[in-house]
Amino acid sequence: MSLLKLKKKLLQLDEDLDKTQTLVKKLMKEKEDRTLIKGHPFCYFNHSFVFDTLDKEKNPTCLIVGSFYIKNTSNEVKNDPFILIKITSIDSFKFTGRFLTDSKQHSRGFSWERVYVSSLDPKNHFCLKPINKKKLKQNETLSFHNFQIQIPLHSSIIVEGYAYFDESNDGVSSINSININ
Repeated sequence: MSLLKLKKKLLQLDEDLDKTQTLVKKLMKEKEDRTLIKGHPFCYFNHSFVFDTLDKEKNPTCLIVGSFYIKNTSNEVKNDPFILIKITSIDSFKFTGRFLTDSKQHSRGFSWERVYVSSLDPKNHFCLKPINKKKLKQNETLSFHNFQIQIPLHSSIIVEGYAYFDESNDGVSSINSININ
């Protein structure tokens, strides 16, 4: 192969490489843009335990104090957010928090309201929706603070959380759970 042909071939390969690099950069940018648009919310628990073992005559208990957070990391506004806290335990437990129920009708001081879903057992499924929050904007966080679950000491319990939007059945599972064995 002559030197001239070799130079032409190298120039052609260099042009092809530039075109390929440009195409790859364009495809990567398109994929990045699609990923940002299709980002999704995530949710998680923050919790701590308080053990009451001082009074030996009464049954010693464990108190779980927790908060549940939803963070919208998508570029879309999420409408009508609500959460489901599902508690699984063979032992009895008591779930409390600052939310409205049928017995608490006045909304003063409450940010959440309990909603009953006919297909879910109300004894271990706690569906809650914010009272004054209809939209969760991008990069915004919604939180249900300071719920409490009281269980007998040495009990087993699993607490799972889900976030739902737009009255859809496609929930977002929390990235962690509360688990005591």
